Amino acid sequence: MRIIIPRRVIEENAECAKEYDDYYPYADDLEYEFTTEEVDIDYGDLEEIVDEYLDDVLDILIHDYRDKLLKALKNYKKEMALK
Repeated sequence: MRIIIPRRVIEENAECAKEYDDYYPYADDLEYEFTTEEVDIDYGDLEEIVDEYLDDVLDILIHDYRDKLLKALKNYKKEMALK
């Protein structure tokens, strides 16, 4: 997974060195790689991600996981009928 953080955000939040009245983050290329374990997503960000990508996720589920999805929905329907 690749996450791009705008340069301005890095400059505002990273420790930096001052040179000729300009602050520069301690990074040569301003590109960082994170694993999914290193990233914390708060609920508001998660809602934005879901809103933005829900249609794509549903297309993938329907196209690649249709049988498993239908089976899960049928099982859910049976469980709800028993309650």
